Amino acid sequence: MGESKTLKTNYVLIDHENIQPKNLSLLTDECFQIYVFVGFEQKCLNTDLVDAMHKIGPKRSQYIHITQTRKNALDFYITYYLGTLTQEHPKAYFHIISKDKGFDPLIEHLTTNGFHVNRRDTVADIPVLHISQNAEY
Repeated sequence: MGESKTLKTNYVLIDHENIQPKNLSLLTDECFQIYVFVGFEQKCLNTDLVDAMHKIGPKRSQYIHITQTRKNALDFYITYYLGTLTQEHPKAYFHIISKDKGFDPLIEHLTTNGFHVNRRDTVADIPVLHISQNAEY
């Protein structure tokens, strides 16, 4: 990625019940903060994911383990974290990695209110990964 000095912070919230990304290595740049939401019933994580999170480090990545098995519990956790982060960092970019379209009305509401929020099916679909190193994001 290159020059993270010109890149705004990008918060990546991953719905691990819905998507098990195999390409977190794309998010090694300092501009990324990664949250992986792990469902209550999910007892195993892919070693590629664990290795990537370990390389990124605890200052920029963390697991959020859901403590109960209830309908949409993980989605509510993501929604809570997204709300908290948008209030703490209103100029940042936010990416929900999930195929769950239930997030879309919330994303539309936040976008209408000036926040930079989107939902992507994969980590590779995050727009900043496609911008040239010289571009300002």
